[in-house]
Amino acid sequence: MDAADADTLLLILQDPNSSDSSLSETVRDIVMLGDMRAKAPLMQRLRQVNDPHWVRRDLVLALGGLMASEAKDLLLGLLNSEEEYSDVRRAAILSLGMIRAGDAVRPLISIVQSGKPSDLVYPSVIALGDIGDPSAVEALVFALQSHEPLVPQSAAQALARIGAAAASAIPRLLQLATTGNETERRFASEAITKIHGHAK
Repeated sequence: MDAADADTLLLILQDPNSSDSSLSETVRDIVMLGDMRAKAPLMQRLRQVNDPHWVRRDLVLALGGLMASEAKDLLLGLLNSEEEYSDVRRAAILSLGMIRAGDAVRPLISIVQSGKPSDLVYPSVIALGDIGDPSAVEALVFALQSHEPLVPQSAAQALARIGAAAASAIPRLLQLATTGNETERRFASEAITKIHGHAK
C-alpha cells in the first residue's frame, strides 16, 4: 500500500456511513500500515458513531496497535462501563496493556482479585504483564491459583515480565511448576528462571 491507499483508508474511517465489513477491514489495514494519523479519527469515531460492537472492538484494538497513549482516558471509560459489550471491554483492557497505561493497574487488579466479571480476568492478567507494574504481583500470584483456562499460565508469564520485583511469587510458581498441567508447569518454570535472572 502507498500513501494514496493510506489516505483512502482514512476517508473510509471518517465516513459515518461506511459499511461494517469495510470498516473492520480498513481498521486492520491501518494498523498494518502503522498510520499514526488514524489515532484521532479512531478516537472520534468511538466517541461519536454508534457502530456495532464488533466494529467498536476493532477500533479499540487498533488504538492499542498504534500505541495511542492519548486514548488512555477513552479506553479506561470503556473498561469501566458496565453497559459496554464484553468484547469491547476486553479489547479496551488489552489496548490499555499495549499502551502500558499505569492508571489501568488498579481496576485491572480489582478484576483479577474479585474474579468478576469472569470473562475480563484473562485479558486483565495479560494487560498487567504488559504494563509491568510491581504493585500487580499479589493479584497475579492469586491468579496462579485460578481454575479458569489460560489464566494461571498467563499469570506466570506476567510475573516473568515484571522480573525481580516478582520474587515473592516464586513459592507459588514452584507449586504451579509441580502441580499444574504441562503448559502451566512450563510457563511457571520459565517465570522462575526469568525472575531469578533479573534478580542477579
